[in-house]
Amino acid sequence: MSKHRNRSRGESSSLLSRRRLLLSLVGGGLSGASIHVTGAFSNVAAKRETNIDTADDTSALVGVDVEKPVEATIGSPLVTVTNNTTERLRVDISLTEDIDGVTIPTDTQQQPIPSEREAKFTVDVNPAKQPDQIEFTLEAVDTATGDFSVSLSRSTPVEVTNPCAGPRLVIQEDTEETIDEGKTVELLSNVIVHNHINAVGCVVLNSKAKVKQSVEAGGNVSLGKKAQIKGSVNADGNVSLGKKAQIKGSVNADGNVSLGKKAQIKGSVNADGNVSLGKKAQIKGSVNADGDVSLGKKEQIKGSVDAGGTVSQA
Repeated sequence: MSKHRNRSRGESSSLLSRRRLLLSLVGGGLSGASIHVTGAFSNVAAKRETNIDTADDTSALVGVDVEKPVEATIGSPLVTVTNNTTERLRVDISLTEDIDGVTIPTDTQQQPIPSEREAKFTVDVNPAKQPDQIEFTLEAVDTATGDFSVSLSRSTPVEVTNPCAGPRLVIQEDTEETIDEGKTVELLSNVIVHNHINAVGCVVLNSKAKVKQSVEAGGNVSLGKKAQIKGSVNADGNVSLGKKAQIKGSVNADGNVSLGKKAQIKGSVNADGNVSLGKKAQIKGSVNADGDVSLGKKEQIKGSVDAGGTVSQA
């Protein structure tokens, strides 16, 4: 049992109790949180600014439950904030620093939270970018007087299970339009896009689907059996061609480039990863790879080969 000192009633009303200052962080403590309280608030009278270490306390003024890990998808839960004060709070969430492929939706960057209520904040994560973690800042202030404010930073890991998971635009019939989409784009079998495709996510062509112009993707580009892209391909992820698939232009990939049996790339290939060719696959242009270049049986590269790793043949 801890010892207690007797205080006058006036003295106790002018001090903040430690318990009232605790921030709830479900799943672990956090250092570096800043709390600023001035004037009268929730029957607490004080005027000071203090940096404290937070600890688990479900009855704290501001409850913060961070999702761990965050799933790499659109609208993934990031944090739940609970208002345990007697006043209405305004809570702002922002990324501590820019992370490629990570954004906080505009409609959830700021939310009002009435007393004894909670609000959920989400984040959009492009799985193709494969970010490791998200760092964000949370600021809460009472909307009545602004006398009470809390500012803290938090980080959480990102789980990428499928680089092309999440919402997607599925093209089910031929179109003459240019496709400019903020998520993954998928062409069903035998569908023809007569113009360009520019997608923030992946671009997926099922068997015998065709794109008659270029393709740009923030993620992977994959071609099913006998699928075809007549223009160039630029991908922030991997590029893969199924059996007898074809790309008539050049290929630039931040990841790996792989060709299945009898697949063909008529232009040059530049890859930050590895380049691999299946049986009787063919690249008619040059190959530049930061990784390895591996060749199957009876495959062919007609241009020069420059590899940061090894060049091998089955």
